[in-house]
Amino acid sequence: MNLRAVFFLLLVILTMGCTGVHITKSMNNTIVHTLYSATSNIHLVIHKGIYFLVDGDESKIENHLEALDIKPEQISFLVITHGHPDHSGAAAYFKEKHGIKIIAGKGDQQIINSGKLNKLCSTSALGDLVYSAVPKEFKAFNADVFINEETSLAEYGIDGTTYPIPSHTEGSIAIVVDGLAFVGDIIRGKAMAKRTPALHFYQCDVTRNEEVINEALT
Repeated sequence: MNLRAVFFLLLVILTMGCTGVHITKSMNNTIVHTLYSATSNIHLVIHKGIYFLVDGDESKIENHLEALDIKPEQISFLVITHGHPDHSGAAAYFKEKHGIKIIAGKGDQQIINSGKLNKLCSTSALGDLVYSAVPKEFKAFNADVFINEETSLAEYGIDGTTYPIPSHTEGSIAIVVDGLAFVGDIIRGKAMAKRTPALHFYQCDVTRNEEVINEALT
């Protein structure tokens, strides 16, 4: 086993050590259950009694839902922040098995329709190190709704909005509900300090990424 493989294995072990359910309540009408998977966060959002998911990389999400006594059929829709496998890899599964509507960014249509990862631009030696272990393919699917402009979620009963934020991918989107923002891989939490923001391992335009973050904060 080479150094790269060893490092990635350690990274996965550290991440899996954080596996669990973290519950955050907003001050208004929203509860968020953050479901930690091996490589990314999956968010179950409950807003005014309506359930939806933000991202998902594995069918094991069902195990998390079961632990919360929630059935997949209760999920109204799934929003993916971008088309990379670790965030959209479960979309085809949930759409085919449970008929859940998928919302995605228009700029990532080619990625999700092909099921193949596009170019990744590493921002650090760490990104270079783990690149070979990053999943490059997933089951292709087609979103029911493609977002290419600021779009209200009111038709789904949600007081929230989706925003195109091309940076990590051309189709990256942010979802804001009750003042809570879900931004995918525009930023990441540090490996040993999840609540501390850091530049993601892969950004093709770091300057644009910083601009996007500043725009979102204003």
